[in-house]
Amino acid sequence: MVADTVTVAVEPLDDRASFAIIDACNRALGATRCVLTGVSAAPEPAAVVPKQPPITRVRVALSSAEVERAAIAFEAGGALGPVRILEFEDSDPLEERYRAIGLVIAARLLEEAAVLRDEPLVQDKPSPRPEPKVKRLGFETALLLGQGLDKGDLRWGLRSRALARPFASIPVSVAFAVRLAASASGDDQPSVRWTSLGLGLQGAVPLISDALFLELHAEGALQFVNVSLEDPATGAEDSGSERRTGTIAGAQLAWAPFRFWTLFIGAESSLFWPPLILEVRRAEVAKEDPLRLSAHLGQRLSF
Repeated sequence: MVADTVTVAVEPLDDRASFAIIDACNRALGATRCVLTGVSAAPEPAAVVPKQPPITRVRVALSSAEVERAAIAFEAGGALGPVRILEFEDSDPLEERYRAIGLVIAARLLEEAAVLRDEPLVQDKPSPRPEPKVKRLGFETALLLGQGLDKGDLRWGLRSRALARPFASIPVSVAFAVRLAASASGDDQPSVRWTSLGLGLQGAVPLISDALFLELHAEGALQFVNVSLEDPATGAEDSGSERRTGTIAGAQLAWAPFRFWTLFIGAESSLFWPPLILEVRRAEVAKEDPLRLSAHLGQRLSF
């Protein structure tokens, strides 16, 4: 068993140092086990020391009032054990030196209690693995496939995004996106190119494992549309452009087998104003639905 109280003698006797050491020791132990006592003569080494006798006294010898060095010896069964020497740097505050001495005493008493209970020492337990550092920057590319005009081919293209996560503890990133898409139609249908710039936020929700996420994003967007059409009768070609604003929202399932690489698949919906209507000689030849859907598949590199 361990002693209920352990007396601590500080040499030379200094009230400030003594009480600071005792306070640090008891705070670390969570109980008042260390008590202050005066200095007495050192005990004679015992010829026979009982098996695992409890520590009953601690002697602390300070080198000077500035405490450049401290010698700590633990007395158990009437005999002093090996002396522990602490040396401090000139930059160490005096109160921190007192506190370090108290913590060393507390650590030795805790070690004694663990050994007497036949439990592994705290320092022998494997230290917990540090949490992996959150990667806060990302760059991704994806293939797009979605609705084009109501007459003609599907819209296809590329999406590139840069993401920055301002706070490591909050899974929300700021996203800047560039989307390039085209729809190449037949001779009697227009060819359209869409260029969109988006700025918004993306959040991530972990699913069944740490490597699988549901990511949701929303952006405000500025879109430039370029249209060209060739008249099959005359061979004349006409073109035009328009600038629009709108919003883009989407969701994607992301799988990150490695911390630096993520594969994702998802869908987006976009709404732009004003609606796109193509007319030739004041006759409507094609138009774009205000709400458009698209699918994407891509990858992301994280830094």
